[in-house]
Amino acid sequence: MLLLIIAKIGDPSATSELESNLIESIEQKQKALFNVRGEARELDKRLKSRQEQLSELNQRIARLKEQLASVSKQAAELAQSQSEEKQNLQL
Repeated sequence: MLLLIIAKIGDPSATSELESNLIESIEQKQKALFNVRGEARELDKRLKSRQEQLSELNQRIARLKEQLASVSKQAAELAQSQSEEKQNLQL
């Protein structure tokens, strides 16, 4: 096998064909690389957008939890007040 490669290297037409094949292969790999880079950029944009959406949703959840805690506290205070008022009326 190695002898065939060595023999072909000495042949100018084989060398030219090999060089042409290598150049074509390199061009194909470059195109594939450019495509992958383009896809990576697009995916990066989508990821950043999703991360921003997630951050906004997490902030909204935090605000809603605060509101829920406040409303729960008010409800507990109101229930306590009503209970005390009932006891006072029974006296």
